[in-house]
Amino acid sequence: MGEIPDRGIIDVLSFQVCENLYHDVAAAVQALNFDDVRVDKFPVRCGHPLLAWEEVTRTQQTDLPTVIFGGHCVSKLAAHPNSSKSIQLFHTQQCFYLFCPKTFVDNLQHQGAYVLTPGWLANWTVHMDHWGFDRKTAIEFFKDSIKKLALLDTGTDETSLDNLKALAGFLNKPYEIIPIGLEYHEMLLARQRANHLCQEALDKKEKAEKLAADHALVQDVLRLLPEAVEEGKVANAACDLFTILLAPESTAYIPVTNSRLQLERINRVQPDDIRIIKTFCSDETKDYILSADDTSLYIKIRGSKEIVGIILIEHLSFPEHMTHYLNVVLNISGIFGLAIEHV
Repeated sequence: MGEIPDRGIIDVLSFQVCENLYHDVAAAVQALNFDDVRVDKFPVRCGHPLLAWEEVTRTQQTDLPTVIFGGHCVSKLAAHPNSSKSIQLFHTQQCFYLFCPKTFVDNLQHQGAYVLTPGWLANWTVHMDHWGFDRKTAIEFFKDSIKKLALLDTGTDETSLDNLKALAGFLNKPYEIIPIGLEYHEMLLARQRANHLCQEALDKKEKAEKLAADHALVQDVLRLLPEAVEEGKVANAACDLFTILLAPESTAYIPVTNSRLQLERINRVQPDDIRIIKTFCSDETKDYILSADDTSLYIKIRGSKEIVGIILIEHLSFPEHMTHYLNVVLNISGIFGLAIEHV
């Protein structure tokens, strides 16, 4: 079983599974024609130690929204530490439950069956070596704990029968092949993809509604600009609008005349901010900069030909919303610049 080739298609979702289940999941995704879903894998952890987040993120091939599927091996994983990333955990008590009903698997195990998947079986010699078994110790260990081997055959590995016979001979146990196919697993994956697409649609709707509300607010403020006949009043209107949008602790407007900062006209700016503002004002390549902790914003207010002022927006209450509001703020800053230029 080789690697799944790159499809050259833009993906919207990633399914992440252990190496033992990788080809089963990839085959199900292909059968469902989910061209926008990619399958990634993390290391096998059948037993201990349990999988850690560092291993998941280190082997992840994408920044896509991700669903991690697994059994006991992923039970240690709690909420992802990076809240900005969309990662969901689909955890079952045993990974076999991803491919057929829990009741069916539990009944097999109750009958003394050692349940296997094609991916695990393909590397059974590696697992025996990892557990420190030779044939004699393996036979002794499994002598009373299992009665037979039971392969849940998904049909993804043509070598499964040979591998099963080899393991059965190694352990001196009878075996059974149970054809389960991938239909059950396909339904599970389809449900997860549908959930993702529904949530994505809801998020887009919410963003659109929020953007419409923001634009309405901006229009209300801009209607007041014709009444602002002084630079200070225009600057105050800009600061008021940015305060409503970004909820900072404070705002400050520093006029710029002939490329010179009019710092003497403002007394609320700290020395560290003055140093940053001077450097920012002379940098023609940037229209805004963020503070080192991403909680404060410096914005250039441009007229038709030159900078007419700089607004300092300090200590945002919700810096995680910065990306949403930044385009709105930058677009209307130019309107305020033209208004200041013509008062």
